[in-house]
This record gives sequence, C-alpha cells and structure tokens, in this order.
Amino acid sequence: IITSKSTLDLIDDNYKYQYRDLGFISIRGIHNKVHLFEFFDGNNEDIRLLKYKTKAHFTNGAQFMEQSLWKEAINEYESALKIYPEDM
Repeated sequence: IITSKSTLDLIDDNYKYQYRDLGFISIRGIHNKVHLFEFFDGNNEDIRLLKYKTKAHFTNGAQFMEQSLWKEAINEYESALKIYPEDM
C-alpha cells in the first residue's frame, strides 16, 4: 500500500505499522510535491524483513534526492538493492 504523508499523518497509531519513505513526486495539477510512503505489513514475512532492512537506505536516498545530491542518493539505493535486488 502506498500512501501520502498527509494520509499517514491522519493515522493516530501509525507507529504500529511498518512503512518506509519513498520520497517526493510531482503530480500534474498539484502545486506541491507529494511525499509518499509504502506500508509493507501485508507482505510475507521474508519480504517484510528485507524491506525493513532497506528502510534506512530508502529514507536516506529520498532525503538526498530532495537535496539534489544525486551520487549519494544512488549509493543509498544501490545499497538497498544489494539487500533486496527484486525490490525495484
């Protein structure tokens, strides 16, 4: 399940769920970029573990992309791919 930050913020107990930062995207007709997150509680246990292990890399990659630090972002996403190559 992919959701926006504004929807995530509406969930009072969102700390109970496993999710990771996917970064920002531009959507036609919307002035501001939309911050996306992926919930991965619904995946099987093996995939949940792999996505949990890549969570920090996704967060760091997204932050680097927002700062236009492309090399650093690529390094983070490549590190995530080493952990879970089928993820992207």
